[in-house]
Amino acid sequence: MTELCVRRGVESDLHALQQLLSSHQMETEVDPTEFWLADVEGCLAGAARLEWEGGLAYLRPIAVDHRWQARGIGRALVEQIVVGLPQLNVVARGEAVGFYARLGFVPASWEQAPGRYRQECADCPDYPACGPRPMVWDRSAAS
Repeated sequence: MTELCVRRGVESDLHALQQLLSSHQMETEVDPTEFWLADVEGCLAGAARLEWEGGLAYLRPIAVDHRWQARGIGRALVEQIVVGLPQLNVVARGEAVGFYARLGFVPASWEQAPGRYRQECADCPDYPACGPRPMVWDRSAAS
């Protein structure tokens, strides 16, 4: 892979970020300054947002451009986000559980997930096909 740059988003990233999120059927009314972005060759290759809920950090969402998948973009985003965090949580789509497991995330119980995340999954028409799974990365376990 050529030059990869993981950086914080800025306002001028809005259009490219909206296109990326839209290509993954994700919400596009977002603030790009809340995201970490992965640029490759001047193109937006991936994005991830860190949210805080009940004092816990949640990765929500993470998206990698289809052309750049399986090239370490998601890993680079997560590795940047966990710098300085003791723990990172995610509700992973079923197809992404293996990705998170390779990064050291382990399954967590639904009771640990914030109520609004549980409700979003319960109300989602894609729930059966998605097979979401709460997972957690813990610095002390990863060391």
